[in-house]
Amino acid sequence: MEKYRLMFDLDGTLCDPREGIISCLQYALEQLGREKAPEQQLVQYIGPPLYDSFVALLGCNDAALVEQAVGLYRKRFIAKGMFESRLYPQITVALASLTAENHRLLVVTSKPTVFARQIIAHFGIGEFFRNVYGSELNGTRDNKGELIAHVLQQEAIFPA
Repeated sequence: MEKYRLMFDLDGTLCDPREGIISCLQYALEQLGREKAPEQQLVQYIGPPLYDSFVALLGCNDAALVEQAVGLYRKRFIAKGMFESRLYPQITVALASLTAENHRLLVVTSKPTVFARQIIAHFGIGEFFRNVYGSELNGTRDNKGELIAHVLQQEAIFPA
C-alpha cells in the first residue's frame, strides 16, 4: 500500500548542478560579448527560471536578446552542461529506502522536463520516481507555484 507522495526538486535537492549551470551562464554571456561574470555572482541564478535570470544578468528586458541568451545557454547545456552536476552523497540510498517503504516519489523541477528526464536517466535514479514534472521549453510552468498546481491535478492530490 502506498504511503505518501513525496516531491523532490532536482537542482539543489537530488544533485548539485553548480558547475554546469554556471558554465552555461558564462558561455551565453561570453557569446553575447558580455564580460565573464564571477562564479560567486552567478550562484544566485541556480534555481530561478532561466528567462528571468537573463533579464537580470543582461540588465534589460529585450525579449529578442534574452531569447538569444537562453538559446546559447541551452546549446551548451544540451552538449554537456546538463551532465556537469553530481548527485549528493547517499541520495541513492535515501531514495531506495523511501521506495522500499512504499512512498511514491516524484521529481518536480522548474527545469524543462525533457532535460530533467535525461539527467535522472544519466544518474541511474529513474527507477525510484513514478513521474518527472517540469516546465516546457517555451516557459510554460517555469513558475514553481503553477508547476505544483499542475502536479497536484495530474496526480489527483486533493486537500483532506
